[in-house]
Amino acid sequence: MPRSMFRGRRGIALAGVAALGLLVGCGGSSKNSAADAAKLCADPGVSADTLKFGLVYPDTGTTNATLLPFRAGVDARIGTENARGGVNGRHLTYAWADDQNRPEQNLVVVRNMVNEEQDFGIVQLAASDDTSSWLQNQGIPAVAALSAGQASYDNVFTVTTYFPETTWPRFVRDHGGTNAAVLGVQFDPVSIQQKNAVIESLAASGINVVYAHDVSGPNDNFAAIGREIKRLKADTLIISSAPEVYASVLDAAGQAGVPLKVRIGTRGYDPNQLNRWGSKLAGGIIAVNSAPFELNLPAHRAFLQGMIEYAPQIQPPNQQMALDGWIAADMFIQGVQAAGSCPTRHGFITGLNKVNHYTAGGLLAPVDLTSAVRQNPCNYFVQVSPDGAHFNVLSTAPLCGNSS
Repeated sequence: MPRSMFRGRRGIALAGVAALGLLVGCGGSSKNSAADAAKLCADPGVSADTLKFGLVYPDTGTTNATLLPFRAGVDARIGTENARGGVNGRHLTYAWADDQNRPEQNLVVVRNMVNEEQDFGIVQLAASDDTSSWLQNQGIPAVAALSAGQASYDNVFTVTTYFPETTWPRFVRDHGGTNAAVLGVQFDPVSIQQKNAVIESLAASGINVVYAHDVSGPNDNFAAIGREIKRLKADTLIISSAPEVYASVLDAAGQAGVPLKVRIGTRGYDPNQLNRWGSKLAGGIIAVNSAPFELNLPAHRAFLQGMIEYAPQIQPPNQQMALDGWIAADMFIQGVQAAGSCPTRHGFITGLNKVNHYTAGGLLAPVDLTSAVRQNPCNYFVQVSPDGAHFNVLSTAPLCGNSS
């Protein structure tokens, strides 16, 4: 069952508040106009002064420690918005649920939030195809930091759905790569989709994919993987996985004597991960789709202040997963704003589908949400320093490609 959020400015609760007074604040000049306005404001989760949504992320299991900052980032962005008075006078609140990082459980908890909790919409870490399809059939707006779907849902918004595009081969070629090993993680649909998109992108550009494999987890036989990568003469490694797996593969490749020219992971841009795996990640590159913290943009400073105020338990605050939560909440806020003074689910969906230049306040290269794909084919690349102690930004501008 979902549980309410109890976080706020220096520990004061933002509070999950029961829906109150649906007829208040939407009145008109006559009884008829007041009744009509009330109908417009009567979508589930909406009251005169609050709008309640559902938050879904993995709170248990092996990924808990890595993914917990996602919720903190949501708290920071929602807390910042509520301190300004909310959206059109309504404070945003949420109830949360644990999907255990399992697509089937994701659908169960989302259904409960919509049917039992009567939440207006959903913010989640990762959206499965089954959940997205069900939400579309119900007309429920949703924002996901990651998506394993094909962005064919007009009600589900994300900037990290993975499709074949030219950024990956451009980066590989620019750094001398010709033969690639591409790895994903079993039972992780987002990882597998990204792996497949990278493979298709490289192949379309004439880069040989000599090895494709899904690791079973942090206890896989990485020594065997390293030997196989060497046997197949791979000079490029791209892996969509948790940083501990990325570190293990890099270590195995080094032990096997693989002469890698390019080595890229897609997760692990987090100072805490350097404390744990920095020596093995040294020299490794991590692709991130938002501007790196080292650029110290105004949007970064707003995020960091929000984390200090509303999620001080996350240290250090400059973690990619927390920023992903902030961006997901920011996109949800933009959808509520687009829905107008009496927000409806339909108004959220149609309004956000009209936004053609979404940047999360400057954290992202512009994303066109009016397009069918809503793809963000741009990545920044950061490299772990030789001593494994910090990140170096390889370029202050993102590398952007086109769909391939």
